[in-house]
Amino acid sequence: MPEPLVGAMRHYLETSYRGSQSEIVTTIGLAVKLVSAILNEESCPEPDIRSSKLGITEGNFNDVFEQLKGKVVKTSAIAKVLM
Repeated sequence: MPEPLVGAMRHYLETSYRGSQSEIVTTIGLAVKLVSAILNEESCPEPDIRSSKLGITEGNFNDVFEQLKGKVVKTSAIAKVLM
């Protein structure tokens, strides 16, 4: 398994991770946080240190959440049809 994937799987919950795979770990961790909120039908979570590490402003964070929300809903609908 590629090391970046192993690193992301191992550390994605660590908001202060600073290892060699920092950018991908931070991105995956933030994506998991957003998708989890969407699947749990929660509102947009508060940005945390990961969003600032990636240069995402609070306004952009909310925009990303809304865009992702639409994609998760569409993907879920497609998955239901395929099953």
